[in-house]
Amino acid sequence: MSLARAGEFRVAAASGGLLGLIAVFFWSTNALAAKYALLELSVAQVVFLQFASAAVAISLAALRLPQAGVGAPARRLASADGIGQGDPLHRWIAPGLALVGIVGTIAFQYLAFAHAPIAQANLIAYAWPLLTAVWLALVMRPAGSGRLVALALLGFFGVGLLIGGPGVLAFEIAAAPGYLFAALSALCMAVYTLGVARLREWRVTAILPALVLGAIGMAVVSLVRAEPIPALWAVALGVYIGIGPMALGYAFWSLAVRRDQSGRVAVLAYLTPVASTVWLVASGERLSAVGWLGAALVLLAITLLGRRGRAIGAGPSKGDA
Repeated sequence: MSLARAGEFRVAAASGGLLGLIAVFFWSTNALAAKYALLELSVAQVVFLQFASAAVAISLAALRLPQAGVGAPARRLASADGIGQGDPLHRWIAPGLALVGIVGTIAFQYLAFAHAPIAQANLIAYAWPLLTAVWLALVMRPAGSGRLVALALLGFFGVGLLIGGPGVLAFEIAAAPGYLFAALSALCMAVYTLGVARLREWRVTAILPALVLGAIGMAVVSLVRAEPIPALWAVALGVYIGIGPMALGYAFWSLAVRRDQSGRVAVLAYLTPVASTVWLVASGERLSAVGWLGAALVLLAITLLGRRGRAIGAGPSKGDA
């Protein structure tokens, strides 16, 4: 690799990591805001406010949102089979990814919050980076992919301890639908992250149609149910969730995954369940000593997977001139 190419790679990786951390910060406040918003709002009302405010925020910032880069790190993930705007499939795949990543992730997440204990549901929903790590190991098959899977399993175990310790599998039947919704939310976000990274071109504004459709759908649900007008403080929380965790979170994350190498930014999202759990504990939710052990294991998985991600991304570049 030439010095210029190496410098480009390092700058892109550093900027991708910083953008990813900013996205993680906003995402980590999502469950805390939802905890209080759902005291006054229905799921349909929260999601409507979230989608509507996010759509307005992204529309106002559209002229300032840059085209996601297609530099060396992004090309390594997209490779030769990446899909560009000239491909007929792009017009279907990009909106489809937005619908899955926005409507699917958020709708399932808030259904999970409403049907299961919020701390547990939050941690399951934010376990999606574990799915991306396993996908990278099984599909891309980098050197040492077995260790990558092992580290992902360590992360799963840590999340399990965070959720409930030794009795993590003993879920109450009444909460089972909530845990299923949380798992579906995690799957949607994993598909979104991996899909966006493989597109050669992607604008954050591509999620606008999904936001508008989602807002219309939630408004219809709320009107059909004749839900009452909520208090102003709850509306403000719903708007924050849309502008912060939704608009800014997705904007920074979409740009981050386009600027970094395969797998490296994705592992930063392991921080989200830990940070969001800290926010919830500070708000009065309880976490056992076993749960804190789980947090330590997740952080360990982040560190080790981060090193593996750098090794995976550096491998193919050795032949570049």
